Amino acid sequence: MKRTLLPFFACLALLLSCQCEFHVGSKDKKDSDKNQTPDELYQEGLHHLRAPGANEARPEKALLFFTRAAEQGHADAQFNLGVMYERGIGVKADPAQALAWYRKSALQDNPKAIYNLGVMIDNGRGGPENPGEAFALFQKAADKGISDAFYSLGFCYEHGRGVAADFAMAAQWYQKAADKGDGSAQLNLGLLYESGRGVQADLKRALELIGKPAAAGGALAMFNMGRILERENSGVQDLPGAVGWYQKAADKGNAKAMTNLGLLTEEGRGIEKDPKAAAAWFSKAAALDDPMGMLNLGRMMLDGVGVEKDPKGGIAWFRKAADLGNSIARYNLAVCLEDGRGTEKNPVEAVKLYQQSAGAGHVMSMVNLGLAYINGRGILQDYAKGLEWITKAADAGHPLGYMNLGLLHEEGFGVKQDREKAQFYYQKALDLGFPPAAERLKKLKK
Repeated sequence: MKRTLLPFFACLALLLSCQCEFHVGSKDKKDSDKNQTPDELYQEGLHHLRAPGANEARPEKALLFFTRAAEQGHADAQFNLGVMYERGIGVKADPAQALAWYRKSALQDNPKAIYNLGVMIDNGRGGPENPGEAFALFQKAADKGISDAFYSLGFCYEHGRGVAADFAMAAQWYQKAADKGDGSAQLNLGLLYESGRGVQADLKRALELIGKPAAAGGALAMFNMGRILERENSGVQDLPGAVGWYQKAADKGNAKAMTNLGLLTEEGRGIEKDPKAAAAWFSKAAALDDPMGMLNLGRMMLDGVGVEKDPKGGIAWFRKAADLGNSIARYNLAVCLEDGRGTEKNPVEAVKLYQQSAGAGHVMSMVNLGLAYINGRGILQDYAKGLEWITKAADAGHPLGYMNLGLLHEEGFGVKQDREKAQFYYQKALDLGFPPAAERLKKLKK
């Protein structure tokens, strides 16, 4: 999967920082001077790019001088040409040309070119994607002090991109980048502390780290602050605080924050209960193509909570979310198709949706798919496959998986009747907090 390791404007920022390394005088130079050295040509390119005293820069002329200097082996000119071809500055964007110039500059050990070459190769821009080569380039750039490479190495170690996944190494590199003020590294390191991957779990430390980019205006960090503060039994729960951060993230257009703010508002947790306001947040999130916003808006329309009751409209939102691959939406749409709620009954389509969401790991879909096979509802009856899916649900720790295994063994559906096994499965379901299992246990013990 292609991933952008850093914001794309980093390449332009590198160009500007490169320019600032040189003094640019006010004396004009003749473009036709064929005896200029590569460095003089490079300086002339900077002069036209920055155009001191002029109304605007002249990137097209800068490109000509950088090209002349680069062709004579000037590493910084080669790097700047890479940026210009990558960004389309003074020339039509050409990733292949950008890659070629970055590579030439990198071969001369230009640290910034080494890093940008790694970013392009990692993303498959201008040539084949090669995570292994990109990782090696990030390592080389980091060794030369490019702090952006610290973050990239952390990302590679976290996601096993170009190197074996190693959360401890990811945390170390993210820490180095975070120490340099990198907000993305602070966020990702905070998430590692939240989950306890590569470091000892520490929610207070997670909040401390994530709070830095959040305070700087990062919408994703704001969302994660809200999410962590919302967690129950965490020792850091602060529902009003969560609402505040979700509100800030939502104001910056974060759709997931809008959805979560809608849920808290609907339930009256950390904020006054207001179904209409909740529906409004879900509607905003849905308009931004957030599947959970669509799902919750559909649910409220289906039930007529916070909005006018509109079952068909609710089903339409379920379908939109399902089409985006959301397993929960697929499950809910399938249930409606089975029951004929808000739509005509269609058990065949319901089974297809259960298959999709069960295959993606949605446990309740596993249960319902198993029951569909056992009852021959929407698909050819097959006890073995039914048992297989219900067992998967039980293995995932869902009480309904164990409850249905108990029923199958008690009644002998698709398996040999075995009351002892049935009792075992019912007890499992009860232990997982499913009260109806107690009645089945009581019946078996008579």
